[in-house]
Amino acid sequence: MRCKVEGQPLPEVTWYFNGDQITSGTDYHVISDVNEFFLTIPRATMAMGGKYTAKAKNKYGEEECYTTLAVEGKQLPHRHQIHKYFLNYGR
Repeated sequence: MRCKVEGQPLPEVTWYFNGDQITSGTDYHVISDVNEFFLTIPRATMAMGGKYTAKAKNKYGEEECYTTLAVEGKQLPHRHQIHKYFLNYGR
C-alpha cells in the first residue's frame, strides 16, 4: 500500500490495521521515502484482511485515508502439520 503526502512541515504517517497501530516487523514492513510512505505485507494471511488506515499528521493538523484488504485463497498448513505429513506419508 502506498500513501503520498504533502505539507510543511512534512507530515509523519502512521499505519493502522482495524484501528491498531502497525509497526515494522516480520508481518509488516513500513517504509518511507521523502513524501511517500509504504506498507507491505510479505506473507499475507487471511487473518490480515481488514481495514488499513494511513494517518498523516503535522503540527497544523491531520488527515487519514483507508482501504480494505481482502485476502483470498487457501490457508496454508502450519509448519508442524507439514512436518507431520512428511513423517507419516513422505517415504
